Amino acid sequence: MSARRLGWIVLVCFWLIVGMGYVWAASQQKQRINLSAAAGGQYPYLAYARQVAETGVTRHFGDRNRMPLYPSLLALVHDEDWDIFVAGSAWFAIFSSLVILVGIGGLAYGNLPPWPATALTLTAVVAVFIYKASFVQAELLYYGLLLASWLLLCRVIRRPGAWWALPAGVLLGFTYLTKASGAATLVAYIAAVGVQAVVLAWPAKTPAGKSLTHPVSPRARDVLLSGVIVVVAFLVVAYPYLSNNQARFGRYFYNVNSTFFMWCDSWKEAQAFADTYHISEQYPEAPPDKIPGPLNYWRTHSPRRILGRLGYGFSTLAALAWHGPYAKYLALVVVFCLALGAGQVRRLKKPALEDWIIGLFWAMFFLGYLFSYAWYARVAYGDRFLLSLFLPAIFAVWWWACRLSHSIPSKRLLGVTRPLSDFLAVSLVLLLLAEGGYVLTTSLYRPTPTFVQFYYNESRELLSAGNVNEATRGFKGVIKLDPTFAAAHHDLGIIALRAGRIDDAIETLTQAVRLDPGVADMHNSLGSALVQAGRTEEAIRAFRRATDVDPELAVAWYNLGGSCLRSGLDEEARVVQRRLELLDPRLAEQLRTLFAD
Repeated sequence: MSARRLGWIVLVCFWLIVGMGYVWAASQQKQRINLSAAAGGQYPYLAYARQVAETGVTRHFGDRNRMPLYPSLLALVHDEDWDIFVAGSAWFAIFSSLVILVGIGGLAYGNLPPWPATALTLTAVVAVFIYKASFVQAELLYYGLLLASWLLLCRVIRRPGAWWALPAGVLLGFTYLTKASGAATLVAYIAAVGVQAVVLAWPAKTPAGKSLTHPVSPRARDVLLSGVIVVVAFLVVAYPYLSNNQARFGRYFYNVNSTFFMWCDSWKEAQAFADTYHISEQYPEAPPDKIPGPLNYWRTHSPRRILGRLGYGFSTLAALAWHGPYAKYLALVVVFCLALGAGQVRRLKKPALEDWIIGLFWAMFFLGYLFSYAWYARVAYGDRFLLSLFLPAIFAVWWWACRLSHSIPSKRLLGVTRPLSDFLAVSLVLLLLAEGGYVLTTSLYRPTPTFVQFYYNESRELLSAGNVNEATRGFKGVIKLDPTFAAAHHDLGIIALRAGRIDDAIETLTQAVRLDPGVADMHNSLGSALVQAGRTEEAIRAFRRATDVDPELAVAWYNLGGSCLRSGLDEEARVVQRRLELLDPRLAEQLRTLFAD
């Protein structure tokens, strides 16, 4: 058996072990962290998939926030029993993410030498996918599709023709149907090939400097034809969704985030606009100057505020990258490229036109997304934005690392002669294996405070929307992850109180007060539960503590006054009534009527 064949057998065995470890870790994450549909923002995708399963793929296109491809795939595992559907969706997420990783590995080994390809794929596993493996979200599908479409578009720029242009356009259409931001990649490509076509069509010159008039070169025609094929294929794939947009909203490209939210100054402002004009159901019927948009934004904001917003966004993205598990691997390869390229600038071959155009496409791709994400950070931000660029970015720097390494003689280390990029790749593989072991034994089962807080926020939104059952599961999940999360105890107590389970409510609210005695609302809620249990004296003590913690909480004063009246403490009730007149005359009047009774 040849050494080459043996090496590939070892590599296949290595990835089989990694794959089994990945599935095991994802299943553990499902059991220990992904405790309900409210965790990780999964519920909207599950609800969307249920509607698709019930009405059909082409009849329901959601709220124009989340795109239809992932929910349509998720509908394949739909079940009438909600709990079975949620559990099945988690397993769907795990195995679909494994398929996406196989695709990423195929792209890596098809474009890079084996060791750098191994390092890149393992980086995707350890630094990106393992943290999201069991969660029902469109992000992992989007990361894989964006990387694949980005690579195909680079191939179309280098080798124009229908052979690559057609699949590139189709793939880009599916990328857009996964996340609306995928359309920005098409814009960057159109701009790049437009420059490429102009340069190729520019009249050539004779040695004497005179221009030659000649028809457009075949190369320029190929570039233009490839661009048209990419755009047409993209539109054909996306047409059902785009035509539905036009029919309902009067615009083919309509998305609440890119159309409106990114031109707001905060999430609160964006949500208020959405609630006022029901933008998920119709285009807002509002005066033009009240609709968020670029022209209104430039008109109402000074250049200083605009630059300040971008500065805030870039600093936020930098902080996220600094604390994330992925940026260090990109930084190591970038430093390697800089160190290796510093002494080789003069020895590198003069770039061909296609290299310049690919560089232009890369610049517009990365800078366009980074500026958009930085701009949007005032409204919403998170690792999911940066991670969408991570795979193309690390692919690009590994490509450069391999190119620079092969332009100099190979090095011998420990009896092995290999390009320098291979030695870097081996080092990173060892580092990734060590980090993967650490993740599997510790941090994978220890959610971050940010995750728990978002989990709680999602549960609160479900409660506000009237979905009590799912909100209850969410609050219980938050408490399981963080038993000291007082607000979740409080909300569970309120749910029990509204359901008439008074004893459960008192027990849960007492625990909330014990965990965080500095929140007046919790004391007030406990007092309300005690009143319904007939324990008026204890309720009065709870209401007094609420007013001590927050002397401006009018409802606690009202409850205190009413409880005092029921206990015969008329004088204290009158003191409370005078205090309430200063805080809330309406509640003071209601308390006065109790005196008459």
